[in-house]
Amino acid sequence: GPSSMGGGIPGRSTMGGPNPADIELAVNQVREMYEAEMERLKNEMVQTTEEALAEQLREMESMHREEMERVKSEMEAKMSENLQNKIHSLTQKHAAEVEELKRNLNQESENQLNRFQSQANQQRNVEMEQAMNRLKQEHAAELARVKAEVMSSVNNSQSEELRKMNAAHQME
Repeated sequence: GPSSMGGGIPGRSTMGGPNPADIELAVNQVREMYEAEMERLKNEMVQTTEEALAEQLREMESMHREEMERVKSEMEAKMSENLQNKIHSLTQKHAAEVEELKRNLNQESENQLNRFQSQANQQRNVEMEQAMNRLKQEHAAELARVKAEVMSSVNNSQSEELRKMNAAHQME
Protein backbone atom coordinates (compact mmCIF):
# COMPACT_ATOMS: atom_id res chain seq x y z
CA GLY A 1 0.00 0.00 0.00
CA PRO A 2 0.94 3.74 -0.23
CA SER A 3 1.94 4.06 3.45
CA SER A 4 4.94 1.73 3.03
CA MET A 5 6.54 3.79 0.18
CA GLY A 6 9.63 5.95 0.81
CA GLY A 7 10.61 3.99 3.92
CA GLY A 8 13.55 4.96 6.17
CA ILE A 9 13.92 7.56 8.94
CA PRO A 10 12.25 10.91 8.33
CA GLY A 11 14.60 13.87 7.69
CA ARG A 12 17.40 11.65 6.39
CA SER A 13 16.09 11.59 2.84
CA THR A 14 18.67 12.60 0.19
CA MET A 15 15.82 13.01 -2.25
CA GLY A 16 14.41 16.54 -2.47
CA GLY A 17 14.66 17.72 1.18
CA PRO A 18 17.03 20.70 1.69
CA ASN A 19 20.44 20.00 3.20
CA PRO A 20 21.12 22.14 6.35
CA ALA A 21 24.69 22.78 5.16
CA ASP A 22 23.40 24.10 1.82
CA ILE A 23 20.93 26.35 3.63
CA GLU A 24 23.70 27.81 5.80
CA LEU A 25 25.88 28.43 2.75
CA ALA A 26 23.05 30.21 0.95
CA VAL A 27 22.24 32.33 4.03
CA ASN A 28 25.92 33.32 4.38
CA GLN A 29 26.10 34.29 0.71
CA VAL A 30 22.99 36.42 1.01
CA ARG A 31 24.37 38.00 4.19
CA GLU A 32 27.71 38.78 2.51
CA MET A 33 25.96 40.26 -0.52
CA TYR A 34 23.76 42.34 1.77
CA GLU A 35 26.73 43.57 3.83
CA ALA A 36 28.68 44.41 0.67
CA GLU A 37 25.70 46.32 -0.69
CA MET A 38 25.27 48.16 2.62
CA GLU A 39 28.97 49.07 2.65
CA ARG A 40 28.72 50.36 -0.94
CA LEU A 41 25.62 52.40 -0.07
CA LYS A 42 27.29 53.76 3.05
CA ASN A 43 30.35 54.86 1.06
CA GLU A 44 28.15 56.39 -1.59
CA MET A 45 26.20 58.29 1.07
CA VAL A 46 29.39 59.48 2.76
CA GLN A 47 30.75 60.69 -0.57
CA THR A 48 27.47 62.41 -1.43
CA THR A 49 27.36 63.97 2.01
CA GLU A 50 30.99 65.15 1.69
CA GLU A 51 30.26 66.67 -1.72
CA ALA A 52 27.11 68.34 -0.40
CA LEU A 53 29.02 69.60 2.63
CA ALA A 54 31.85 70.89 0.45
CA GLU A 55 29.29 72.71 -1.69
CA GLN A 56 27.61 74.16 1.41
CA LEU A 57 31.00 75.23 2.73
CA ARG A 58 31.82 76.95 -0.56
CA GLU A 59 28.49 78.80 -0.44
CA MET A 60 29.02 79.77 3.20
CA GLU A 61 32.57 80.98 2.47
CA SER A 62 31.32 83.06 -0.42
CA MET A 63 28.51 84.54 1.68
CA HIS A 64 30.95 85.15 4.52
CA ARG A 65 33.38 86.93 2.16
CA GLU A 66 30.57 89.15 0.84
CA GLU A 67 29.42 89.91 4.38
CA MET A 68 32.98 90.72 5.46
CA GLU A 69 33.43 93.04 2.46
CA ARG A 70 30.15 94.79 3.31
CA VAL A 71 31.09 95.15 6.99
CA LYS A 72 34.57 96.35 6.03
CA SER A 73 33.31 99.04 3.68
CA GLU A 74 30.71 100.13 6.24
CA MET A 75 33.43 100.34 8.89
CA GLU A 76 35.72 102.28 6.56
CA ALA A 77 32.93 104.75 5.84
CA LYS A 78 32.26 105.15 9.58
CA MET A 79 35.98 105.42 10.32
CA SER A 80 36.40 108.09 7.68
CA GLU A 81 33.46 110.03 9.11
CA ASN A 82 34.79 109.62 12.66
CA LEU A 83 38.22 110.73 11.54
CA GLN A 84 36.83 113.86 9.88
CA ASN A 85 34.82 114.65 13.01
CA LYS A 86 37.77 114.04 15.33
CA ILE A 87 40.09 116.17 13.22
CA HIS A 88 37.45 118.91 13.03
CA SER A 89 36.85 118.98 16.79
CA LEU A 90 40.61 118.75 17.52
CA THR A 91 41.29 121.67 15.18
CA GLN A 92 38.54 123.71 16.83
CA LYS A 93 39.77 122.76 20.30
CA HIS A 94 43.33 123.66 19.30
CA ALA A 95 42.27 127.05 17.92
CA ALA A 96 40.26 127.80 21.07
CA GLU A 97 43.19 126.78 23.32
CA VAL A 98 45.58 128.98 21.35
CA GLU A 99 43.20 131.95 21.63
CA GLU A 100 42.76 131.36 25.36
CA LEU A 101 46.51 131.08 25.85
CA LYS A 102 47.17 134.28 23.89
CA ARG A 103 44.53 136.11 25.92
CA ASN A 104 45.95 134.93 29.24
CA LEU A 105 49.55 135.60 28.28
CA ASN A 106 48.75 139.01 26.80
CA GLN A 107 46.85 139.93 29.97
CA GLU A 108 49.79 138.81 32.09
CA SER A 109 52.22 140.60 29.79
CA GLU A 110 50.33 143.88 30.22
CA ASN A 111 50.30 143.42 33.97
CA GLN A 112 54.01 142.64 33.95
CA LEU A 113 54.82 145.62 31.74
CA ASN A 114 53.11 147.87 34.22
CA ARG A 115 55.41 146.62 36.98
CA PHE A 116 58.71 145.73 35.31
CA GLN A 117 61.20 146.89 32.72
CA SER A 118 61.50 145.42 29.22
CA GLN A 119 63.56 142.56 30.66
CA ALA A 120 60.50 141.12 32.37
CA ASN A 121 58.56 141.52 29.15
CA GLN A 122 61.23 139.62 27.27
CA GLN A 123 61.00 136.77 29.79
CA ARG A 124 57.23 136.79 29.28
CA ASN A 125 57.64 136.49 25.51
CA VAL A 126 59.93 133.51 25.95
CA GLU A 127 57.42 131.83 28.26
CA MET A 128 54.60 132.59 25.85
CA GLU A 129 56.55 131.07 22.98
CA GLN A 130 57.36 127.98 25.06
CA ALA A 131 53.72 127.58 26.03
CA MET A 132 52.64 127.95 22.40
CA ASN A 133 55.19 125.36 21.28
CA ARG A 134 54.14 122.96 24.03
CA LEU A 135 50.52 123.31 22.95
CA LYS A 136 51.45 122.75 19.30
CA GLN A 137 53.39 119.61 20.24
CA GLU A 138 50.53 118.27 22.35
CA HIS A 139 48.13 118.92 19.49
CA ALA A 140 50.44 117.27 16.96
CA ALA A 141 50.84 114.25 19.27
CA GLU A 142 47.08 113.95 19.68
CA LEU A 143 46.55 114.20 15.92
CA ALA A 144 49.20 111.54 15.37
CA ARG A 145 47.52 109.28 17.91
CA VAL A 146 44.11 109.66 16.26
CA LYS A 147 45.70 109.12 12.86
CA ALA A 148 47.43 105.93 14.04
CA GLU A 149 44.17 104.62 15.51
CA VAL A 150 42.29 104.76 12.25
CA MET A 151 45.07 104.56 9.68
CA SER A 152 44.99 100.76 9.43
CA SER A 153 41.37 100.76 8.31
CA VAL A 154 41.27 103.92 6.27
CA ASN A 155 41.95 103.68 2.55
CA ASN A 156 44.53 105.65 0.55
CA SER A 157 42.37 108.57 -0.45
CA GLN A 158 41.47 109.13 3.19
CA SER A 159 45.15 108.87 4.13
CA GLU A 160 45.89 111.44 1.42
CA GLU A 161 43.26 113.76 2.89
CA LEU A 162 44.81 113.36 6.32
CA ARG A 163 48.28 114.04 4.90
CA LYS A 164 47.07 117.29 3.35
CA MET A 165 45.47 118.32 6.64
CA ASN A 166 48.73 117.56 8.45
CA ALA A 167 50.65 119.62 5.90
CA ALA A 168 48.19 122.49 6.35
CA HIS A 169 48.58 122.17 10.11
CA GLN A 170 52.39 122.32 9.86
CA MET A 171 52.09 125.71 8.15
CA GLU A 172 50.23 127.28 11.11
